Amino acid sequence: MTNSLSWRWESRHSQSSHVQPEQVEDEGTFGLPLRLAKFNRDDISTILPKNARALHDEIHAVSNAVPELITTVMISTTSVATQCLFDVEYFDMIRCPTSISAIYVSGSGSRKSRVNDELTQAHCDFQILESEGSSDLHEAEADKIILKAKIKDALKEIRENIHDSEKLLEARNRFIDLSRSEQSTAKNAANIMHRDVSYAALARSIESQSACTSWINPDATTILPQLGRMMPQFCLLWDGAAIQRERMTTESVFQSEPRMAVSWGMQTKRFKAYVKEHGADFIDVGMGARTLIAMCKPIPPHKNPRRVKVVREARDRHNANISRIFERYAKMLRSGNIKRTALTLADSAEEQFRTTLAWIEDNRAEGGYLSNIPEFANRMPENILRIASNLHVIEQREGNVIQRDILLSAIRLTIFFTEQHIALFGDINTPLEETYARAVLDYLRREFKRYQVRETPWTEWIVTVRQIQQYVGNAEIRSKRDYVVDALYALAHEGIVRLIFAPGEKVVSVQLLYSYFGTHHTDAKSPDHH
Repeated sequence: MTNSLSWRWESRHSQSSHVQPEQVEDEGTFGLPLRLAKFNRDDISTILPKNARALHDEIHAVSNAVPELITTVMISTTSVATQCLFDVEYFDMIRCPTSISAIYVSGSGSRKSRVNDELTQAHCDFQILESEGSSDLHEAEADKIILKAKIKDALKEIRENIHDSEKLLEARNRFIDLSRSEQSTAKNAANIMHRDVSYAALARSIESQSACTSWINPDATTILPQLGRMMPQFCLLWDGAAIQRERMTTESVFQSEPRMAVSWGMQTKRFKAYVKEHGADFIDVGMGARTLIAMCKPIPPHKNPRRVKVVREARDRHNANISRIFERYAKMLRSGNIKRTALTLADSAEEQFRTTLAWIEDNRAEGGYLSNIPEFANRMPENILRIASNLHVIEQREGNVIQRDILLSAIRLTIFFTEQHIALFGDINTPLEETYARAVLDYLRREFKRYQVRETPWTEWIVTVRQIQQYVGNAEIRSKRDYVVDALYALAHEGIVRLIFAPGEKVVSVQLLYSYFGTHHTDAKSPDHH
């Protein structure tokens, strides 16, 4: 171990997402003043701007879902629309789509489907309209059929005049002109939202229909077994990079500027099992770095069920806004000319963003707050801008300039998602024995506090292996005595405990060393040397 286990335990434990920021964060966290870095992690709706907060409150009133679930679904489903018309940029350093990839993890009865339904009403209405087809779409489809017939005739002329150079050149030029027209024929956006789809079908729809799409599913747990095969492509779609699929048996697929938003609900137990088994792959491939994950609390008991109808003011306003965006996009899609507007930062927002970028860069270094999640840290600036752009649209702010208050909300939401990410993946590359040792050390600290309360002499600070295995709290460690013993050997090597052996060199208990526990707690009784 290059750094002592106790030092690494101290530094990582102090970054735990379960510790409130006022206990661990210095002024300047994420480039924010300390007062802004302090907010209630149990109710992140308090950091949303006005319209987003009103929308959250209405949905909470009708669903009783927890704030982190509602907020995550709100931002990710809004990005389905914003990605159609907007990009977001910061000078010439960053220009990226506004697409959000998000996973909200919660148990049964958490109202995932209800929240999703409330926030995708406009999406569903638009998708139905596109599927049925408007009059101009029917006309475009007829023109497309006629064009294909003309192309077929041009190909026939080429074959018939293969030995007549003059007629062949004429047929060739006609075929080229018709093919160019085919590339710009009107498309529809019936694929704006998928619930369950294979990647092959997804890629085909992006090429043949709208280049902007999404995968929205409040019960997406069944996707996990096939996720490994799709993650590289999902990363490209999040980036907005060109996709190309060459196949021998089917037509090739190419799209230069695809966009894709993801909003998945997952069952807690299944997702935790997936992270345990495949978490390293999820991070290494890059999807973990791009995805915002919210581990949602259970819904608390509600003694007084709602008995009045909740007004739809905020929801109707939001749905109307999303519908207008979709309608503008549909017109562009019909014309074959998609032009996205770049959202930029106001001067005061730029200054704040520079400060935040500097903080992120400093804290990616070894020993920094983000040092254990470098992949997520690398994508953090983009995610901040993406969240800010969607909040800008939810707030229906005029113009294309994102103001500082919107950016501050985006940064504070990123703090929340970063803490969630650290809790899930911060130890993904930590050796197993070190993970066990830290869990055992945490339990020994609790035992030490009991000794302090009882004023137990330091010579009697002894804890048995059986006791640790029974009460350590980690089911995996409890399952095997050797895990506890390996952890105790690691702690003994660091001078935290002294091993006590039974005959046959079997570790049966440990003594907590005053040199570690006493110096870490000044109120501990010092050993009597007389």
